[in-house]
Amino acid sequence: MNAIFVAQGYSIRLFYKLTLRLREELGLEKIGLYVIGSGAYLNLLKQYPELESGEIQVLKEWDITGEAHRVGLDQALLDDYERRLGDPNLWGPVILDRRLIYGKSCKYEQNYKPRFGHEEMQRIMQVGLTRIEEMFDRIEPDFVLSFLSATFGGYIFHLLSRERGIPHLELRTSKIQDYSMWVKSLHDRPPHIIRRFEMNDISPESYRRADEYLESSRRARVTYEGYLGYFPPPADNRGQRLWKRIRRFGRPLRRWWWRRYLGLIQATLEYYRTERHRDNYSWSPILAYLYTNVVRPYRHWRTERLLGRHYVREKDIGSERYAYFPLSMEPEIALSLYARPFLNQIEAVRNFAMSLPLGMKLYVKDHPREWGLRKAGYYRKLLEIPNVRLVDPSVDGLTVIQSCELVVTTRGWTGLEAIVQRKPAVLLSPNCTYSILSMARVAPDLYKLPEVVHEAIENHHHNEEELRRYVAAMIDGSMQVGLYGKLLNWGVPLDGLDEFDLFVDHTVSRLEEEKVVKSRDRLGSRLGN
Repeated sequence: MNAIFVAQGYSIRLFYKLTLRLREELGLEKIGLYVIGSGAYLNLLKQYPELESGEIQVLKEWDITGEAHRVGLDQALLDDYERRLGDPNLWGPVILDRRLIYGKSCKYEQNYKPRFGHEEMQRIMQVGLTRIEEMFDRIEPDFVLSFLSATFGGYIFHLLSRERGIPHLELRTSKIQDYSMWVKSLHDRPPHIIRRFEMNDISPESYRRADEYLESSRRARVTYEGYLGYFPPPADNRGQRLWKRIRRFGRPLRRWWWRRYLGLIQATLEYYRTERHRDNYSWSPILAYLYTNVVRPYRHWRTERLLGRHYVREKDIGSERYAYFPLSMEPEIALSLYARPFLNQIEAVRNFAMSLPLGMKLYVKDHPREWGLRKAGYYRKLLEIPNVRLVDPSVDGLTVIQSCELVVTTRGWTGLEAIVQRKPAVLLSPNCTYSILSMARVAPDLYKLPEVVHEAIENHHHNEEELRRYVAAMIDGSMQVGLYGKLLNWGVPLDGLDEFDLFVDHTVSRLEEEKVVKSRDRLGSRLGN
């Protein structure tokens, strides 16, 4: 049996360890490892130099982008790939990869100016398709396991797996507490969750945990693992904190600060000395530091100063009728993969706003991680829509949900939070997992949106048993392993870690469920199950 593993960033260590364990568990012979993110890979290579011994065939995404600058465009070859693999075309992998279609600084600011020209993008796709298909030919995998696809390479693996009929499971968070799952789908809702939900094939223990989750979610907001909030400081301190940051950055190198600056300089020099500077996934440490500690605080302070008077503060929430639209992180796969027609969120907000009853406001709240990433002009355009109001970004989203009449979203998880709070939700994207609930209404197109919104407001009926079954199905098809807190935390050793053993065990169980491997007894007996 052979396999290919696709790892990105901090998941590289986890997937390398997984290859070693599955080689032992399943008797894997030929193994391929596709890596995205040179920084994490080079750090792992320092710990495990045997990684490049040849036992595992490694393909690096930054080598693909580097090679693309040295080759000519073969349009006939690319057209052939598009006929074979297109979805229906090959723009999907390009749009998914924010570092390919947007600017260099897209991780640190909303930057739509492309880093590469159209022909450069085509050459990168050409080389990526060629090299990844060569890996498939060499390894002849029986299955592919990948981390959440967020680059062109990850998407290409899905396309080739589909063409060849090779099972491809992707690791994602369930967005319910610290549960994660292996999903056999790129665009659609997780089939193994849908099956459990529709057939009610769910264990009593999963139902018990679902009841606990629903009870705690209604007392206070319960975030999921992988939720990386970037919350701004209180409004009255933002200007002072910004000035302190700027003064601190320019402070003479004294006390312990000189160590931080020295470490930053050393990291930057190492970045340019190694192959990391050729990786479009990676960015200069000193530029990343400046954007995070100076540019972002300044932008947020300026936005607050210019537009703060227009904000709906916490004390004012509930004083008028409103629907709630939470902005998605941008650019992010929530839009680029799952809601491509709505990449322009300003126009999505406009369509939602004009679909509400005439006397109702649409409250728009920015994503917590967008703090300081968008310029003030973005919010000005939102405020030009007559019935739109901006919510103070420091207000907790649960507070906004509890007083609203309706939550409208492209496909964000806030819709499920609304349903938990017994509020109706309207979605634009049908591939959101919780869209199987009768309380989540999906607008088939924008022409039908006003009708769907009207139906959601006037004829909402909460079905607690259906919601309970959905949450239980999500838990039943997932694993509680602390993916971000432990498995992806390089400060936590994986060897001997119970959560890692559970992760391996669940991985093999999912491969069994998908009929990739036959049932085995050894892991179950070893873990005492």
